[in-house]
Amino acid sequence: MNKRMFASLVIALLIMSVIQLPLAASQPPRKLDAGAYQDTWRRLWEEQITWVRMVIVGTLDDLKDADMAKTRLFQNPSDIEAALKLVLGPGDPGAVRLAGLVREHLIKSARILEAIKAHQDPRDALQAWYANGEKIAVQMYAMNPELWPLESSKMMWRDHLEATAEQIWARHPLDPNGHPNYAADIAAFDKVQFVSLNMADFFSQGLIQGFPQKFSGGAGMSRGLRGR
Repeated sequence: MNKRMFASLVIALLIMSVIQLPLAASQPPRKLDAGAYQDTWRRLWEEQITWVRMVIVGTLDDLKDADMAKTRLFQNPSDIEAALKLVLGPGDPGAVRLAGLVREHLIKSARILEAIKAHQDPRDALQAWYANGEKIAVQMYAMNPELWPLESSKMMWRDHLEATAEQIWARHPLDPNGHPNYAADIAAFDKVQFVSLNMADFFSQGLIQGFPQKFSGGAGMSRGLRGR
């Protein structure tokens, strides 16, 4: 092949690559599977409540792996942020703010346990914990007002916090003469699990219904939920 033929071939290849770029860019973005996305949120909330429980038990019962459980727990807000950004986009500030508030929620949970363990009054820590739950509800409403209504979001977080608190008091009664009630602790965790699955579906359905163009397939609000 002489130099002229080689140059012509290179130019032809460059022209073809330029022509193909707009065609590739014009392809519609791949849609998320709605059912798989709902399952992602369920997994995220199951992980959070499981590792919260491990931290509760580890802290109050002086287990050696309590700090390791806490480290694993604090991966959860980043995973929540990533799940939000799949729909809202990688630069969405609301996803960052919401994940930050969830991280605060976990920090305040740990402070309650630390206060109890140090035989300090946990009421200030509890008040800050509930105030943070209200902030999360307000942030959710700001991001998705039609599908994450404010009062529904507030009630959901209040139910979640109350059920989590039941676990704590069952293992470590506020009454200094009280004794751990492990049966009540297990019942409280069952309640936390039920509430968290509803929370997961509240999150996922708000995004699936709010951004239908991002999804294929469908997912139901009550998939797999157990009654109480």
